[in-house]
Amino acid sequence: MKKYVLVFDKKIIKQLKKTDENNKIILSKKFDKLENLGPKAGKLIDSRFHIYQIKLKSPPLRLYYTYEARARKIKVFEFEMKKL
Repeated sequence: MKKYVLVFDKKIIKQLKKTDENNKIILSKKFDKLENLGPKAGKLIDSRFHIYQIKLKSPPLRLYYTYEARARKIKVFEFEMKKL
């Protein structure tokens, strides 16, 4: 059951269109985790702007998002993925 709504920035939609299928599968799993756990899925990296990060080592991936408590929305605004 989804508890949170994901909202994507225009920048991340462009990034998603350019990624290959294997990376899309990995990102899809992380998005599912975000929908279920909300802000608890990642680590708070900036308390002033409420920016969170999910970090993976294999494959090297960083996913950045913010959380709106009243609307129960998570805005995903960027991800970084290094090529192996």
